[in-house]
Amino acid sequence: MSVSPPRPVPVELWKPPAPESIAHSSRNPFASPISSDDDVSQISEWLKSEEEPSKVQPQRGDSDFVSSEWLDTLRIDSREATKPQPLPKHDQARQVRQIPQPEPSRASPPTAHLSVSPPISSSASTSSVATATTVSSSRPKQAIRYIGPVIVDPHDYGLLHPQEKHSTPERSLKQMEFEFEAFKKDVRFKMIQEFHMDAIKYECTLVQDLSQGEDAVTRIEQHEVRMLQLQRDKEDKRKKLVDEERQRRRREINEKDEEAPQAKAMEAFKREQEKARRKEQAKREEERRKEEDLKRREEEMQRRELEIRRKEEEMKERQRLEREQLEVLKREHASKKKAEEHAKREKVRSRA
Repeated sequence: MSVSPPRPVPVELWKPPAPESIAHSSRNPFASPISSDDDVSQISEWLKSEEEPSKVQPQRGDSDFVSSEWLDTLRIDSREATKPQPLPKHDQARQVRQIPQPEPSRASPPTAHLSVSPPISSSASTSSVATATTVSSSRPKQAIRYIGPVIVDPHDYGLLHPQEKHSTPERSLKQMEFEFEAFKKDVRFKMIQEFHMDAIKYECTLVQDLSQGEDAVTRIEQHEVRMLQLQRDKEDKRKKLVDEERQRRRREINEKDEEAPQAKAMEAFKREQEKARRKEQAKREEERRKEEDLKRREEEMQRRELEIRRKEEEMKERQRLEREQLEVLKREHASKKKAEEHAKREKVRSRA
């Protein structure tokens, strides 16, 4: 897409167009990039060092960021554009291009690209790169942009794939997935914090270099490379931590799956052992019961024998007493009979 060069406008009379139906944002309190003659002089020096006309970024006080589609409309094909009449050298600094205002619906930052997929990066309206830079880099087809931490990875997946089957109950697997998602979120928060802590150092270094008169285009390009590398490093570190945790959790699940048959066999073995133990215990209980019954019977027999023996002894004693009594009676009868016979003889003798 080519855009015809606008007519020259004096710097002191040029103002950026007012935004259309865009609410004022308090996130970017910085003033317009083109706010003094010093800025215009700096633009003039950059214009001299570049082969194609420079691209001036609009004032960002009314919007947080500029879309990549809008930046593409600012790129001018030098082969198709009609070059204006050459101006005197002292008038080149006052030649400023009038830039259209970005659409409100396209207010989204360009995203950095990783090797796997285009992840979503966070916008940074307070970036020193976006506020301190007023021209594009020396690369003709790439505009200066803020590089933020990766927010979403479309190719990220959970702990388990839906088609995987495990012996673990489904409720436990859902709980594991929930815990793993919480872990990934915590790692993402940690990487975002680390990214911004390192980005603060890089941006402070950039501001320090620019304030010391360093070459702005070179320093900004180096800063962009460092930020892209920082973004990749933090995302790679996050993926490494998540993958290690994923593999660890999957190993635990697989170990449980492998231990399940062994656990079942061990449980069956324990059940058999318990069954044999109970059977042996019942057998011993039966034997003990039989022994107690036999002992009780023996005791009963002994008691009966003792009772019979006692009765026999009582009978013998009674018979002995009866015999003794009979003997006494016999002796008494014999003595009585003798006495009667003696009396008869005495009576007969007395008569004779």
